Amino acid sequence: MTAYIKVNVHLLIVLLVLQLLPNQALATESEELLETTYPEVSLSSSKTNEIELFEDESAETVSTTIPNETSVELIEEKELVSLIRYIQITPDEEPLVWTGFVRTSTIVHSDTDKESENALISEEAAETEDHIDIPEEESSVTGPVESADNTDSSIVESEESKKAILTQEIATPEMIEDSLTQELSQENTALEQKAAEIIEVPEEAQDSAEPLKTEEAEEPKAAQEETEALKADEKLETEKVQEAQTVSKQAFSLFSTATAVNQTLQGIGLNQTTNVYKENSKSSSVLKTYKQGQIMKFQQYNSEWYSATVYIAGKAQKGFINKDDIDLLKPEQRINGFAVVDLVQVHETPSSAAKVLKTYKFGQAMVYRTFSSNWHKVTIILNGAAQTGYIKAANVNTKKLEDPPASKANVVSLKGIAAAPTVSVYNATSQNASKLKSYKMGHILTFTLHNDQWYKATVYVSSKAQTGYINKKDVELITTNPQKIEGIGLNNLTNIYSKAATEASILKSYSLGTKLVYKTYTASWYEATVYVNGKAQVGYIHKDDVEEITTKPVKLNGIGIKSPTKIYSRASTGSTVLRTYLYGSKLIFKTYTTNWYQATFYINGTPHIGYINKADVAMLNGKVVYLDPGHGGKDGGAAANGIVEKDLVLDISLRVEQLLQNAGFTVLMTRRTDIFLELAERTRLANASNADLFVSIHANAFNGSAKGIETFWYDKHEAEESKRLANEIQKNLVEQTGLSDRRVAQGNYHVIRETEAPSALVEVGFIDNAIDAAKLKLAEYKQRAAEGIFAGILKFFT
Repeated sequence: MTAYIKVNVHLLIVLLVLQLLPNQALATESEELLETTYPEVSLSSSKTNEIELFEDESAETVSTTIPNETSVELIEEKELVSLIRYIQITPDEEPLVWTGFVRTSTIVHSDTDKESENALISEEAAETEDHIDIPEEESSVTGPVESADNTDSSIVESEESKKAILTQEIATPEMIEDSLTQELSQENTALEQKAAEIIEVPEEAQDSAEPLKTEEAEEPKAAQEETEALKADEKLETEKVQEAQTVSKQAFSLFSTATAVNQTLQGIGLNQTTNVYKENSKSSSVLKTYKQGQIMKFQQYNSEWYSATVYIAGKAQKGFINKDDIDLLKPEQRINGFAVVDLVQVHETPSSAAKVLKTYKFGQAMVYRTFSSNWHKVTIILNGAAQTGYIKAANVNTKKLEDPPASKANVVSLKGIAAAPTVSVYNATSQNASKLKSYKMGHILTFTLHNDQWYKATVYVSSKAQTGYINKKDVELITTNPQKIEGIGLNNLTNIYSKAATEASILKSYSLGTKLVYKTYTASWYEATVYVNGKAQVGYIHKDDVEEITTKPVKLNGIGIKSPTKIYSRASTGSTVLRTYLYGSKLIFKTYTTNWYQATFYINGTPHIGYINKADVAMLNGKVVYLDPGHGGKDGGAAANGIVEKDLVLDISLRVEQLLQNAGFTVLMTRRTDIFLELAERTRLANASNADLFVSIHANAFNGSAKGIETFWYDKHEAEESKRLANEIQKNLVEQTGLSDRRVAQGNYHVIRETEAPSALVEVGFIDNAIDAAKLKLAEYKQRAAEGIFAGILKFFT
């Protein structure tokens, strides 16, 4: 028996030591992840001959394709996409090693692997059965068994005892103690039975008529010696068991210490996004971000940081997570409790922003399970199917309350961002109070209203919750009802930031005039989703960097007033020019932003969208222009160098009329032919028409040497507007013709003195000047003169 116990104890100690070895191997394997050999699987698809290998888990960017029925190494299998390693063999080059993601539905596991695994299990089971089988002759014996070599029958173990020892994967001290105690109990029982047999009175003695002698009632000497030997053995075995218990506890303690060093922990992010940093510093670059409530795995690094392995473009990389950003998961435990707030919301994920699956009213009984410090897990029935949801731990309790707590009855949770370079959480409602914690600009904060100057917030300091206060001036509230907006970038590079702060890292930049889609967020920021390396990320745009596109565009008619008038690919003069139009061309477009119109134009019958700068077009809005070609009929006006004034100005006036009509103006004229009209008749017609302006066109003559262009106005009616009209016509006519700029002056001429609308009289040149006359005879000059007057009218209206 002593030999058996000794073997048993040593065997258990060996088993415990062996338990330490796999953990060390796992640690090595984790550190040499990229050099590990992984199980081989096949890729197969019935729909295509090529399997797509994606760059990352988003399955958007394809790195390469893999032929159907190709064997690869499976690194990590997930529900939708799995990480694999593919070695591409090329005829003339070195093998290429690809690491990426494939759709899990294309992975086929080898049947031989399963058969080998089953065979191994069967072999191990067979070996176990060989150890615990009891021969038939022994198992059929009902009483004490004595062998030829006097082996004690008590050394035959029960099948359950042997199985417990051989199949126990990790033995705890309590398990070892229970096992040895059970064996000792069996040993003691056998010893007692043995002693009872030795001291039992024979039947013959009981049947004898002779009274027993006193010395016969005492224990025989041999029996007494054997009993003492058994007691000594019992004492020895007790000491052995105690020694075994001590050794096993020490071994288990050693095992626990070894496993705790590299223990994998799990937790969820406390913030809207939880960052994994490249270094153990929040100022270092961010390797990866996780949404609030997403479960993450990591290991202890130091008192402030966890270390984690993340995959970037299929490659493992070590990162760090700040402990203040993590809510550690707890061992699962079933709890019966009650809702202790007005409405307990069951969220789809452990995040307040997650979808609400179901609600429970105050006082309603609930069954849930522990999950983390801030959340519990609950199973609900939704559309006839069981589904897991999450509830806030603070919203339930094992004790049923009579009424909802007054402090929580009407508390509304608010969210905002740090709007100052550093926003502090104080331990009292004073900026002179102690600071519990500080946050950088753009950090998302959750709080409740305290009073008209302060918010109240719960912060975690050294993993302990504390109540603090934030000054209202230091935060901007996040809207609870975000609205979708379309706008354009106003800067040469319009930046999308990782946080609502211009000091934050830039996720992406867009060129001036690029159309962007975003949502309202705070008073100063918009929220947008951008794609970086094929992965969607939430970013932020400052409101000063974009201009909103109108949601109710209005169709307009206008004319191009630039030569040429350009249509751009974006709302930016620095973008590509898609098409040009001649000066004065009639255009149809829609309102778009403050400084831009949107237009549809056609190239080879295909419609295209383009953008026109507002400065390049003029609006018509049904304006009426009254033109007055001077003189006519019997009144020829001035004549010199073969030019008659009445004919020259009628030609130019008809050209101006055409330009105005093409641009959409309504044009009225005192004459279109060579007829005579009194001056009073001309002003009467103009005043009766309610025209928006009046322009009388003439040519000059003086002493042969005077030259150039001059325009007159009068101050009787609409003095300021008339002066402005005269200046616009003079400026543009000089620019178009190249003649001298003689003057803009007030002139007491009947047609401009008596016309009630803004009016001007323009002299297009001196026909008695040889240089001016030579130009005035040319059709090209007449067209330029008409365009100059037309441009001046357009400028007046714009």
